[in-house]
Amino acid sequence: MSKTAGANVRRGAAFVLMSLLTLPLASCSSGDDTAKASATDNVAVAAKERVASFLKPVENIKLDMPALSKAPDLQGKKVLVVPVASSIFSTYVDGVTDALKRVGAVPQVCDGQLSPSTATTCFNQAKSIGAAGVISIGNNYQLMPNAFDDLAAAKIPVMAATTSPDGKEPTDYLAFQPVVDSQTAAMTAAQDYILSKAGSHANILMLGISDVPVQLKLAQAGKKYLQEKCPGCTIDLKNVASTQTDQVASLVSSAVLKNPGLNWIYPVNVEVSGPQVNTGLQSAGKISAVSQGGTGSGLGGAQLVEKKQAMFTAQTSVNVLAWNAVDGLLRLLDHQPVPDKYPYAVRVVDASNIGSLTLDAKSATGFDWFGEPTYQDEYLKLWHVAE
Repeated sequence: MSKTAGANVRRGAAFVLMSLLTLPLASCSSGDDTAKASATDNVAVAAKERVASFLKPVENIKLDMPALSKAPDLQGKKVLVVPVASSIFSTYVDGVTDALKRVGAVPQVCDGQLSPSTATTCFNQAKSIGAAGVISIGNNYQLMPNAFDDLAAAKIPVMAATTSPDGKEPTDYLAFQPVVDSQTAAMTAAQDYILSKAGSHANILMLGISDVPVQLKLAQAGKKYLQEKCPGCTIDLKNVASTQTDQVASLVSSAVLKNPGLNWIYPVNVEVSGPQVNTGLQSAGKISAVSQGGTGSGLGGAQLVEKKQAMFTAQTSVNVLAWNAVDGLLRLLDHQPVPDKYPYAVRVVDASNIGSLTLDAKSATGFDWFGEPTYQDEYLKLWHVAE
């Protein structure tokens, strides 16, 4: 692989998987001059009601699944954790390793380094180290099916987290845990926030991801949602390849000049695309006339809000998703079906609540921004683990 191609792969993976990368900007996109909805705008009023709960801390996360038949027999046993890239999924890995340690397991992390062949090498280690199970994070089954199937054939359970099965049926030793529900919830919360501010005057540029099927479908569903909630709004969806995020700035600049009425930009991944969006707005001389906000899962999105480089970010708790993945593995080991649905937590962060959040890596890794992590104790009870 050439250096240029390698850089594109790394950039694309960060875009798709919500990297924590954030670039400093000279000025902000606070949208001070953006069109604001009147108090009687029905679109804005309805959207404000829908998004209100997302601005508050999460009160409780309900676990709607049965308890394990017995406590996991993992004391001192190794569990292999294979993220598609440790640099991208560091927060997720931290949550998984923490939960595994709570049940006595010894997590061993092998970095996939954004390479299916490297991830396959990691998978192969499961046999040599005598791993009791494997948690795969973000690795695509279709790119390395033999690696998954070989472990399942050897009766080593594999929990494929943050991965869609794409037609592959789960087995007794292989299960998938997509995150479409949490992504959809974050997306609709973000879009309702925009409608709550702009109402029927919303003129929105959506920036989707063209080369990832799940993300492409989400963006298309998002556009449909906006059209249903605001039939008179102007919605323009532009999909960008995950390897071409450096083109976002020029795309935004061009779109603003072609559409003078544009007042909001919604990047699916504000943490990575947000700085590029603002660069494009600066270039077009529209930094104060157009607002932006989108979805995120780490420290970068909240920092953009703090710096007034984004109006908001709809944050998804990665810690909840990490504990869900461990639960899935434990159920495979217990010969129980892995639930089709798992809980998630989404919170919209904006100027009204950013001051109550501690913006550091520890808080971003845990559940501090969302509320009390009661789900951890609930999971431990379901796993028959006393603390």
